[in-house]
Amino acid sequence: MGFHSNSFTIKSNQLNYSIEMVSLVQTGKQIVVTGERASTQIDYSNAQKSEFITSKGLKKAACCNLSESFETNPSVDVSFSDALSGAKQIEMLGLAGKYSQILQERVNSNIGLMQPFGLGFIPGSWMNSIQIAKGTGSVTTGYESVSGQINVEYKKPQDLLPLFVNLYSNSLGRYEANIDYSLDVIPSKVQSTLFAHYSTGIRGNDMNKDGFTEVPTYNQFNLLNKWNFNFESFEGQAGLKVMTDTRHSGEMNFLDGNDRAKYWGLEIKNRMAEYYTKTGIVFDSEHYQSIGIITNYRYHDIHSYFGQKDYSAFENFFNLQVLYDNNYFGDDYKLKFGTDIKLIGYREYLQQNNITSDFGYDQTVSGLFGELTAKPMENLFLVLGTRADYSNIHKLFVTPRLNLKYNFDEFTFFRLAYGKGHFLANPLSENISMLSSARKVSFDKNQILERATNYGINFLHKFNLWNLDIDFQLEAFRTVFDNQLIVDMEKPSEINLLNMTGVSYANSYQIQTLITTNFGFIFNLAYRLNVVKYTIDNIIVQKPLMSQEKGFINIEYSDSDLGLATDITLSYNGGGRIAAHHNSNSSANSFAPFWICNGQITKTFSTLDVYLGVENLTNFVQSNPILSPETPFGNTFDATQIWGPIQGRTVYLGIRYLFN
Repeated sequence: MGFHSNSFTIKSNQLNYSIEMVSLVQTGKQIVVTGERASTQIDYSNAQKSEFITSKGLKKAACCNLSESFETNPSVDVSFSDALSGAKQIEMLGLAGKYSQILQERVNSNIGLMQPFGLGFIPGSWMNSIQIAKGTGSVTTGYESVSGQINVEYKKPQDLLPLFVNLYSNSLGRYEANIDYSLDVIPSKVQSTLFAHYSTGIRGNDMNKDGFTEVPTYNQFNLLNKWNFNFESFEGQAGLKVMTDTRHSGEMNFLDGNDRAKYWGLEIKNRMAEYYTKTGIVFDSEHYQSIGIITNYRYHDIHSYFGQKDYSAFENFFNLQVLYDNNYFGDDYKLKFGTDIKLIGYREYLQQNNITSDFGYDQTVSGLFGELTAKPMENLFLVLGTRADYSNIHKLFVTPRLNLKYNFDEFTFFRLAYGKGHFLANPLSENISMLSSARKVSFDKNQILERATNYGINFLHKFNLWNLDIDFQLEAFRTVFDNQLIVDMEKPSEINLLNMTGVSYANSYQIQTLITTNFGFIFNLAYRLNVVKYTIDNIIVQKPLMSQEKGFINIEYSDSDLGLATDITLSYNGGGRIAAHHNSNSSANSFAPFWICNGQITKTFSTLDVYLGVENLTNFVQSNPILSPETPFGNTFDATQIWGPIQGRTVYLGIRYLFN
């Protein structure tokens, strides 16, 4: 680059050549090379199957929060938890989102009371990238991961301009404002950023005329103050976050006056405050020996009612981790080991039929872990780790994990993953959407330690064909549970949250092709098959309300000269099973396949982005998302049987502005 093109003849009997390079520019002039990270990046180096959604990828869709950031990615599915609360849930490898460990800058976050709504408490404009890794992952971040890890990296104070503003609105009456303010406190040493978020839904929408809103009204205030410290042999981060979220839903008449005695209504109030610190000290730069210390504390409470049911919960969570990292034996062998401790105080209360049930515990979990990253052969990479944790409730449990990658050549890779995962189940908060029903909810007051083994393979080959850069992947994963909290919805009048009996497993198979052209287009094509089954009353049944098949087409086009970017995503969702229910309007026990289409166009003017998009372009919605809406206080009312979209075509408009 920077020189004139030239050609010359290679002679069979000549071994050495002298080639004169002629510069394109004269002395004193510069060539400026600019570039931008692709919207989706595949990690070729990691032993674990990983990919990144970059800052460019986060701009391809509305991405108002983390739960809405996977629309252009085939590995993660997103759906509504129920027809009323507006909460969204994710699935990876056919398993519920709680089995995917959610990390914020490698700090464990989406556990406990954060499970049902936590994805909506991470605003999209705060994020710099998302890493998606399949399989159990590293033992250094905890024992919770079963199906994968999703790590969110926030924007870094040291990389930001002084002020950033993002405004958003859509046709359903949702409005958002985000402001980032950055300050270089001590140049190149200490920086700070204040992230501020406010979002609101100002009106309900009864598009199917069943008397209930499909969109809750809500208000969310969210503040995060991040600090970055960078000194010789010492670096650190600190953050403080506070958030409140209040939402209402139910009958349209309830939204007018919040009279829950007369109309079926829902109110959910979340309050949360947390802080974290991350400190790194390097004391032997030659062998990169360092010690890292992470602390994290969170207080969270929920106060809510769902019709005639009342639910409240409180949580105090503290985590301390000390990690030692070194490559004393050379760059081919790196060792990490450390210890951590979790202190959890948890209480939740459910009142139904004038009877109050409670669930709670005070738990201490302390652990030791070690992990070796090795390159024993030129083309072989492995990460081998294990951890042992002791709980005052569940006693000792061990979590071994292995990730292996073999390079056949520089274009072809094979990965093997094996590991165990454990999860501390909280029956009510994880399944709070089940309260949007007349069914009686029953649960075991003894906490269940869920245990699972996950193993899988991934094959990746990258090549160039007709000037197209192509990444082709095949993968298969299987998860087998030894112990699991099962949501039994098979009886029309009740929901039982109980420990598994019999077998429970999930098989996931995916084929994916990423095609990058040299004329601005990128094509991402995928097909996935999930087979998820568990045992209910000695019968192995398919998991309800989940599409077994998924087809995915994403087409992206960008032209930096015109400052134009467009994106369209078409997804095919296969049919599935509906759990048992008794309802006068519907007796279906399955649902048919359906298609969803989303798209966005973005125009960039120097420091201003204007984006216009549409979600659910075809306006497909699930018929009868609420069963028996005409008798909301009757025995057959149910808003939990959600398998498809409940909101119709939605048009949105937004701007992003950088103040330099």
